[in-house]
Amino acid sequence: MPKLKYLLHVALFSLAVLIAAPARAITPESGFWYNIDESGTGISIEITDNFLFLAAYGFDNAGFPTWYTSGGFMTSDRQYTGGLAAFRNGQAFGGPWIAPTYLGDTGGQVSISFDPNDETRATISWFGRTYQIRRFDIFRILYGAGNNIHQTQRMLGEWTLVFDLYNRSADYRAFPYFGDVLIFDLIDTSTNPDFYDGCRPTNSLTGFCTTAALSAHDASGYYDSVNNEQVVVVKDVPASGSSPPIYFAYFLATGLTQFDGVVSIYSPPATGSSGPFYPVRGFRSASRKYVVDGSGPNSVDPDAKSAPGGESPSLAKAIMQANGGVLPEGLTAAEVKAQFGIDVSRMAKSLKPLEQRLQNKAPRSP
Repeated sequence: MPKLKYLLHVALFSLAVLIAAPARAITPESGFWYNIDESGTGISIEITDNFLFLAAYGFDNAGFPTWYTSGGFMTSDRQYTGGLAAFRNGQAFGGPWIAPTYLGDTGGQVSISFDPNDETRATISWFGRTYQIRRFDIFRILYGAGNNIHQTQRMLGEWTLVFDLYNRSADYRAFPYFGDVLIFDLIDTSTNPDFYDGCRPTNSLTGFCTTAALSAHDASGYYDSVNNEQVVVVKDVPASGSSPPIYFAYFLATGLTQFDGVVSIYSPPATGSSGPFYPVRGFRSASRKYVVDGSGPNSVDPDAKSAPGGESPSLAKAIMQANGGVLPEGLTAAEVKAQFGIDVSRMAKSLKPLEQRLQNKAPRSP
């Protein structure tokens, strides 16, 4: 075997063992994958740019634990094929370093096709078999899948996002990217489907919903099992007198740590399904545990909780002010369906229960 290939396999194998903290998830998601119907075999998949590396563990015909590795460039954004390499006679845990013996691609070939509609699912073909694998979902393990509770539980936490105010026929009057932060810290299981509630926080440092945020910019969402999408409505401006509220409606394809989709900004009697729509990407910036009780990963400095806050102004009005008093053109419903596979026209009815929830929710303490 060429020395360079040997060194590459050894280096990748060493990195898989030594690096415990996963990198930020991308599409498709990095992490641990497994067949939920056949426990005992797992695959660690790490994707950086278009390079994929996997370390798979299982058992040989004699029942002894066996590891294989594979690494190389993906052939597309959703497809990988490579050889499965094996090693023997390497370093013992706690013992002196010994270069492992490379046995070649004794596992044959492995092919992975990631699901274009769900970044946490894929199809794997290896060792003469083809079956479905899933990204390890701690929420499914802890809460089960009844009534899709794991899909709702995974939304608890803080999400940081950015959307593109796409304007096709005019120069941008301001830089096209705007950001938002959403926190979900409560689940209502008395409804069907379950709702998750939270807010747009008063700033990006607190990590929790203040009384002001819950009053002026509360948010609610739920999982649409028919389309495998999360639907979220955020109150941007509360109703006042004869003035209706302003809402942000998010239609999202969500993984465990990131999502993508579109956002619509509207005020009743207009609906969030009429557009325009703007592409949005987001990632989890604080854990479920942290926003629920303040003790989980991604916690902020305690002094940040006293950072200046107060009621935040309207994001929609800031966007229009930067764009000559109107919203940018954005995408049409047909373009959203073609580009993202999201049928926002069909989703019109799904927004009404969320709007009513924001209007009728009883005040709660942060």
